[in-house]
Amino acid sequence: IGKTIIFAFNHAHADLIVKRFGELYPQYGPDFCVLIDNYVKYAQNLIDNFEVRDKLPQIAVSVDMLDTGIDVPDILNLVFFKRVKSKIKFNQMIGRGTRLSENIFGIGKHKDKFYIFDWCKNFEYFNQNSKGDEVQTVQSISERLFCLRTDIAVELCRRFSIPCLLLCDTAHHFQKDGAQTLVFDKGADSVDYAIANRVTVADLVITQDYGLASMCLARGCRILHQDGWEYTEDNIDTLLLVRHESRKNRAAGTRIKGSKKRTVQQNHVFQMKLESILQNIVQG
Repeated sequence: IGKTIIFAFNHAHADLIVKRFGELYPQYGPDFCVLIDNYVKYAQNLIDNFEVRDKLPQIAVSVDMLDTGIDVPDILNLVFFKRVKSKIKFNQMIGRGTRLSENIFGIGKHKDKFYIFDWCKNFEYFNQNSKGDEVQTVQSISERLFCLRTDIAVELCRRFSIPCLLLCDTAHHFQKDGAQTLVFDKGADSVDYAIANRVTVADLVITQDYGLASMCLARGCRILHQDGWEYTEDNIDTLLLVRHESRKNRAAGTRIKGSKKRTVQQNHVFQMKLESILQNIVQG
């Protein structure tokens, strides 16, 4: 009865858990306990099945992908098999078990509790460090520019009554009134993969990362650059090639000219383009 999420440390750890479960309980079959992370093909299909009461998997071993942003009312067990240092993210992960679920134990017998198995002493850590890891207070220039663009996007989404979702890792955590924030573990491209696995054709992604833009284009959504222009199938290959050549030059020790200073006009262009896109979305 009910669903279970096991929060694993990394892909190898999660894979080991799934394999060990299969060895110990072969009678349940290979679909009962599955690995769901950015390395798994068709991860979204697994998540969709996990959200349905009478479908397998019953146990999902997750690396970041199920930490936040999913709604599975039938979750009765949360297993913390990794340490979490962000208090906000820890609370978000616990929130996976708080959804109400009717008739889960039979007619009229609704969900009134869920269980947390904390093998890595996260509760003890937060009892001693109530705020978790302290977030740096000094922002770099790029972070301040990012916050400015974020403020513009959040305000426009509010104006058009369109939900706004911000994804970040524990090293660059931020929150904005009017937007939902999802926090992921710090790691190479962890947020990029989280975005790419969540987007649909109805979404708009804002990013300056060409690699993420390429993944999102493959999912059929629209992608807007911070300077107010859109990524397309016609320009993405050229952009990726330029990025590749720049990396080769840096690796060879060639001095690369930095980006030009961002101007007020660029912020205005970004705002006008985003406003136009959101208006078209609202008008259908």
